[in-house]
Amino acid sequence: MRMPKKKKKKKKKKKKKKKKKKKKKKKKKKKKKKKKKKKKKKRRRRRRRRRRRRRRYFISSLQSCCREK
Repeated sequence: MRMPKKKKKKKKKKKKKKKKKKKKKKKKKKKKKKKKKKKKKKRRRRRRRRRRRRRRYFISSLQSCCREK
């Protein structure tokens, strides 16, 4: 003979208690002071070119004068 099926008892689910989260205190960040950059003044370099043309001509003229013929 077949045995009648037994009804399974439903287990009651236990409700989990929610843990309260502790709020963390935020640390205040110290603001860093920005250092001002000093602007360097650019110095303009002036190059003076000396012309030595005169001297050359002078020497050459002298040579031409004093050259032995």
